[in-house]
Amino acid sequence: MIKNFSTRVKTWILKMHWYQLVLISYLFNLLAILFMALFFLLVFNIQIGASRTNEMSIGTDWTILFNAAITVPIFETWLNQKLVFQVIRKLFKNKLGSHFCWVYCLFSAFIFGLLHPFDEAYVVATFFCGLTFSFVYIFAKYKRWHAFWLVVLIHGMQNATAFISRFVQ
Repeated sequence: MIKNFSTRVKTWILKMHWYQLVLISYLFNLLAILFMALFFLLVFNIQIGASRTNEMSIGTDWTILFNAAITVPIFETWLNQKLVFQVIRKLFKNKLGSHFCWVYCLFSAFIFGLLHPFDEAYVVATFFCGLTFSFVYIFAKYKRWHAFWLVVLIHGMQNATAFISRFVQ
């Protein structure tokens, strides 16, 4: 039963189109952030990102949105996915075998989380976002899609959503 289910999921994922991957990854990250926010609020009484300084207050709203949705995702994708992928591949060559994917995804997500050190809860939440980004990157490379730009797109959509949500409060 479980093997049949996992085979169906694997088949479904492998047949996925790039736009489906983008949408599912974006929605998964939003749900993961909401879940983390509720978890930390209810269990530890910590609001994710509450200790953040208002770093988005520099510049006009349009320049901030441009940086959040385009510039930052390009740089962070280059650093956390592309560069980490190349470094791990060169360091370990073929020594990791089938474990390469897991080592890469966890290491990339770890670095992504550490680059968002606003508070402990925020680091944990961004770790899971980084896990999604690294999975998308390696899956898109496997499918021979434009892995870098797909991650930039998802990351940019997520940052734009966070930026726009500031005005909805």
